[in-house]
Amino acid sequence: MKGPFFQMISQSGIKDDDFVTSYTQDLIDYATAPTPKVLLIGKPRCGKSTLAKLLAKKLGLVHVSVENWVNRLMAKINKYVEEPPEPIETPDGESRDPTDEDLYTELECAVKKALQSGSGSSHEQNITILKEEMNSAAARTQGYVLDLVFYKATSPWSKIIRDNQLIGASDSAGRVAEFSHVIELECQDEEIKLRASKLYLDPEDGTLLSQWEIKEIMKPLPRVWDAEADPPEWTYPKKNHTDPDNDDPPYVKPYYEDKMAKRAEDSEQFIIDELQHYNSTERQGLDDMIVRLFNHQYLKIDIAGLTPN
Repeated sequence: MKGPFFQMISQSGIKDDDFVTSYTQDLIDYATAPTPKVLLIGKPRCGKSTLAKLLAKKLGLVHVSVENWVNRLMAKINKYVEEPPEPIETPDGESRDPTDEDLYTELECAVKKALQSGSGSSHEQNITILKEEMNSAAARTQGYVLDLVFYKATSPWSKIIRDNQLIGASDSAGRVAEFSHVIELECQDEEIKLRASKLYLDPEDGTLLSQWEIKEIMKPLPRVWDAEADPPEWTYPKKNHTDPDNDDPPYVKPYYEDKMAKRAEDSEQFIIDELQHYNSTERQGLDDMIVRLFNHQYLKIDIAGLTPN
């Protein structure tokens, strides 16, 4: 029997409407479509993390990075410090304070100890973190964008990805799992050095601010007409520096120039070393991965300037 609409438009064109051929087929196509597996590559400070955040927000992807995972762990640690968990009741009816093994996973415990010792997560722990994130339920169903820190790896990431089967194991036919897309941000070395020299760190919350972001913070809000003033006049509204949940006026992170710091990794020599490592080691290793992709799967974006635009 024909439905109320004799014909419907589906992704594959106009089809007769019998409540199956159009709507159901589109659902099947959507459900069976491979999830995006996006790898971002590029020189240090070129904006990979900024682009990863934008892609994750716009496309509903999971932003996979070691830094994100560690930040979530730090938030979890701070929460337990501010709000101590309830005591745990033992089988014999007694109660005891929960230990780290009760509150954290085995990986979280290991990384927590490393952070407390000042060493940071190890190379092996970073690989385990990425595997865990890339194979999470959200990443498998929504897709992900992988944001790597190239300089801190002990060997080229192209080799690490293959050797540890981060994307997935080969299928029954022996075909190697590949990223659905590789996006490369292209930038001159001198531009990278300039960007790094304009980065400042807020020690209070670890926020990294670029020169453009600082200018945006310092920029006054648009003037508004105050009809209740005597006499009525155009005024600049006060900025909301205290309540992030309030959008009227929108929250603007306060900026205190005398409190900002420079990171050691943004020094000129550190950047030169990073660039040399990426250009001589990482980029060459990635070529083998890129040549396996079709043109529409490999995207190169030329970037310039100090603003997101």
